[in-house]
Amino acid sequence: MRPRPRRGGRDPLAQTFMTDLEGGMFVTSVEAYFATKSSNIPVCCELRPVVNGYPSSRVVPGASKVLNPGSVSTSSTGATATKFTFDAPVYVPQDTEYAIVLIANTQDYTVYIAETGKKSLDSNRLVSKQPSTGVLFKSQNGSTWTASQEQDLKFNINRAQFETSSTGSVSVGNEAVSASGWGA
Repeated sequence: MRPRPRRGGRDPLAQTFMTDLEGGMFVTSVEAYFATKSSNIPVCCELRPVVNGYPSSRVVPGASKVLNPGSVSTSSTGATATKFTFDAPVYVPQDTEYAIVLIANTQDYTVYIAETGKKSLDSNRLVSKQPSTGVLFKSQNGSTWTASQEQDLKFNINRAQFETSSTGSVSVGNEAVSASGWGA
């Protein structure tokens, strides 16, 4: 794995993914691995639907998190993750393709990628096949995407785990309403 330089401001990087978990999953956070960061400009992580094989411009509701540089961890080895925790779990249906999109208004951020045919930083072994089932996309303007078939973003997706063995109850009732409050 090696750092992937970003060119210009607002040039997003996207990595597609799909879950095969029955019923889908609720994504709580995404972890990305940064080599460099800005000293004063934040970075954003979004989940976007994939349309016709490309990341769309639409952000999944609730699936956007901005981090200031102080919350972004960097590493010279690609071993330290930066976690983008969404405000609430984001539902991702089974067998539906989405993209993790990283975007900043600077070229100071670089992230780690794996590239087929190159050596990994963590073990110096050769990356002999695609490490992810998705596709890495690069963009110069945020709307036109170029697929990079031999590269994948280093990332983790964290999902919610729900306790299903507990039981609960809820009582729902209406308060009494006086007729005098209604119009004649």
